[in-house]
Amino acid sequence: MSRKPDSSQRGATLLEVLIAGTIASIVMTMSVAMFRPAVTVTNAEQTRTALVQSMDGALFRIQRDVRQSDPNGIFICSGAVPPTSCELASSLTSATHTQYLAILTARSGGYGEMSWDDSGRPAWTGFQIYWLETNPNTGSQMLRYSFAPATIQPGTDPVILNADVVTAVASAMTSPYAETVAQSIDDIQTLVDVSRDNVAVRLSCSATDGTAADATNVQSDTYARN
Repeated sequence: MSRKPDSSQRGATLLEVLIAGTIASIVMTMSVAMFRPAVTVTNAEQTRTALVQSMDGALFRIQRDVRQSDPNGIFICSGAVPPTSCELASSLTSATHTQYLAILTARSGGYGEMSWDDSGRPAWTGFQIYWLETNPNTGSQMLRYSFAPATIQPGTDPVILNADVVTAVASAMTSPYAETVAQSIDDIQTLVDVSRDNVAVRLSCSATDGTAADATNVQSDTYARN
């Protein structure tokens, strides 16, 4: 005796498969749309964190050099590459942009111990040079550094060293030992208050990660103790 097939065990029809696939596609699309902003925010935060860490490291180095310098030993330079003129940052009346920042130093070779003359004053050995240079791979600006030696007679007043600074910057930019301190730096600003031996330095930077762009800055007031 034959039995009639049980209809409850039949397979899914083509229409049902198409409907299920459509629903799954809609759910997946909605999920991607919901999580995309979170991913974008995460990328932006990572970009900003990297920028701040890079600038913090660069600012720390500049602060160290300023502390060991003279308030009248901070120079800003302008002009072509290399610059054609430099001036004392202590002559500024407001925070001013500079492409080249030169800091008088008594450290041997820029990294060694401080040198002192017989009177106990710093025996200046040259300049710590920081400058902005275009990265040929990304088109953004990077902060570069090099020490430039200079022959400075004992007791020389730093305010007359403008010509020496121009020569030092040119030497630093062609040095084989020049190094990149930070990436994506857009601006260096400085201002010196000689009445308080205080040097203000501000770094600004920006970067783009896909469609996520971020810009930030760090700044400090540092006492030039020599």
